[in-house]
Amino acid sequence: MKNLPYRDFDDCRDDRSDQFCFTYFPEENTLPKWTIELTASEIAEIASGKMQTLNLWKCQNPNCGSHFFSPNETCFDCDYIDDELDERMRIMDTLSLSLTREDWVKGYLKSFPDAHPLRIIGDYNSQAKLGKKWGYFSLVEMETLVEKLKG
Repeated sequence: MKNLPYRDFDDCRDDRSDQFCFTYFPEENTLPKWTIELTASEIAEIASGKMQTLNLWKCQNPNCGSHFFSPNETCFDCDYIDDELDERMRIMDTLSLSLTREDWVKGYLKSFPDAHPLRIIGDYNSQAKLGKKWGYFSLVEMETLVEKLKG
């Protein structure tokens, strides 16, 4: 049996049972991850060679690659719902309809009035379609524009 790089008992349902939970990372130091739950007898069958395969269920996101011991498991990386992130994405989608990059920054500051110029640059410049359409911001340009819009 291949040594598993990480063993986590906190995921087990009952520490007193003979259930053992493992998190296996098939690629070193990165996702995807496989969560596996086995009984002591299943581990013995694997060690003896009687059991050579495991039935795992894969994440519904075809780009993820994570696998789970139960079809009822959820993928933290793909199924986790972050209301704040969803709201931020909605705002970014709305801002992408701006007519100018100055309007984009004005709308951004309306939603995030305390945003630091570097954060604004990060959110703007990370959207390639905006950079191609209106050009990318430098720090000096952003600081000047934020000062103008807030002043």
